[in-house]
Amino acid sequence: YYLLGLGRRGQSALRSLGVWDDVERASVAVVGRRDWQPGRTTEEEGRITMANKRVTSRVLARDKLVGVLRRVVEERYGDVVELRYGYQVDPVDFGDPEGEADGTGEGDGNGPPVRLEVSRCTPVRPAGDDAAAVVEECSVDSADGGPATVTANLLIGADGAARTIANAMEARDRKRRVGPLSRLFGKGRFKVTRFDDDNPRVYKSVPIKFPSHWPSNLNYSARSTGNRITLEALPSDTSGTYCALLLMKPDDPLSRPSCPPSELRSFFDTEFPQFSSLIGDGVMSDV
Repeated sequence: YYLLGLGRRGQSALRSLGVWDDVERASVAVVGRRDWQPGRTTEEEGRITMANKRVTSRVLARDKLVGVLRRVVEERYGDVVELRYGYQVDPVDFGDPEGEADGTGEGDGNGPPVRLEVSRCTPVRPAGDDAAAVVEECSVDSADGGPATVTANLLIGADGAARTIANAMEARDRKRRVGPLSRLFGKGRFKVTRFDDDNPRVYKSVPIKFPSHWPSNLNYSARSTGNRITLEALPSDTSGTYCALLLMKPDDPLSRPSCPPSELRSFFDTEFPQFSSLIGDGVMSDV
């Protein structure tokens, strides 16, 4: 798992939705950070810098945030909102006809509702060497053997990095702009902006219990020699329980799922000894 930070804009958005008080009670304040530069490994060498912000940042686990929002929805809006999990949604069309009489390919906004195909996603556990892995495989959720078709007057494409909805809208826009009139007189082009990931990183989560004399409201950070790996730790409660992330390149030997615990322990002992003594062998084996 990992933790999310909520700054001024995030808090303002949640406050406008009337859920900030609930989220705030489940979160922890972070008032500054403590950093260890490469080569600095003793407790005393960690430099504390207090945040100079008008709004104090709060952090909480992503799953905890989802849980709070789910409870709020069910308690306050259960009569008008129904939550469904484990479904794949594929847009079929976006309502307006593909072409109008004027040849521009623009609808008038009063066409039929958006039409979607909805399939239930069932986790499938593969056989053989990958039996421990879980793969999301979509099975159909319909009595006639095909995806269920639903319609909606409003579709919100909050589907994360997958961008299923946005990609479908872009493909439809490209299709309707084939004719010369549509390119000359049609509305502006709909385009998804994509950025190349020129600095990819993967992470491993490491739960750590800090000693009582370490402040439990700081972001702890350390970088290894040559900036090979960065450790970032945020509080999950006010009692010193932290979730640390090891950020590294995808081809780093320590990024392997089957990395021996002894290799990870050796790395911590050399680069992050101030944290290594706080991590038991059982936790190290699970990382």
